[in-house]
Amino acid sequence: MIVSECSPKLLRRQLRRSGVCIRTGPVICRIQSPLPEMVQVLSDYYGLFPLLADARFADIQVQLLPGWGLRRWIRPQVVCRSEDQIPFFPQPRRLAPALLEWGLNWAVTNLAHWYLMVHGAVLERSGKALVLSAKAESGKSTLAAALMLRGWRLFSDEIVLIRLSDAQLVPLARPICLKGASIQLIRQQDRLGLVGPTLPDLVRGGIALVRPTSESVCRMLEPAPVGWVLFPEFTPRTATQWTPLPKALAFIRLADNSFNYSLLGAAGFQTLAALLDQAHGCYKFRYSNLDEAVGWLERLAHHSVAADVSASPPSVG
Repeated sequence: MIVSECSPKLLRRQLRRSGVCIRTGPVICRIQSPLPEMVQVLSDYYGLFPLLADARFADIQVQLLPGWGLRRWIRPQVVCRSEDQIPFFPQPRRLAPALLEWGLNWAVTNLAHWYLMVHGAVLERSGKALVLSAKAESGKSTLAAALMLRGWRLFSDEIVLIRLSDAQLVPLARPICLKGASIQLIRQQDRLGLVGPTLPDLVRGGIALVRPTSESVCRMLEPAPVGWVLFPEFTPRTATQWTPLPKALAFIRLADNSFNYSLLGAAGFQTLAALLDQAHGCYKFRYSNLDEAVGWLERLAHHSVAADVSASPPSVG
């Protein structure tokens, strides 16, 4: 059964009681909440995901609860709890869909240490995965959403899951979180109706979630080897620029962006080294024009798959 096949009444009851268990790639998430709007949130953004009605075990658990005291009624807030911790400050209740995603990300990065985890997005085209690893506000999520709408398979928007046994990239398909001006950019390209409503937020200029494509969800148990590693940077009024990056420097950057590289010790070092050994190429990538950037990445993928090598990437023009 998938989430959309479950009645709203049953979803509401499960959310209030033992929780709704949803599979997102290799991770089983248990979501609990007394908030009635969470039924619609799950239906809207997780409708195609497997619903595990009889699951006795979940890898991670997230609760979305009403604010404390008067914050239940006056400027109502929502609180995220996971593993008996509250990792974020209470948020305005209208941001509950985004807080669910932040809570799930937090839980995965703090608990899923059977993978090497790096902050970044992953997408797949023609059997090879593209890793976009960058700090916040780099345009990573905007690029990921634009590529997904062009037919790339979404693995993840925030967490690169790398399997320790063979350095394969493992999907963790969940909604993409867009902020500010990137929402309208992606909405203009959205012919599938995947971009949800904009949630007002003065701090971030608005937040919108983008549902993963049906292919991304249906194939979320299919890993892929790495093809390319990019470190994107959005720079206004700058022409699209790429610079090949030595794998030794790419290793340092990925280790610096990792959630648990130090925790894994030798296994983390060996897994990251194996990942980069498999990569066709690593690049620093600066852009301001989204269409131009997406076009370059599609030419890179086509060039690499056709020649099975990308030591000399395609030109931007």
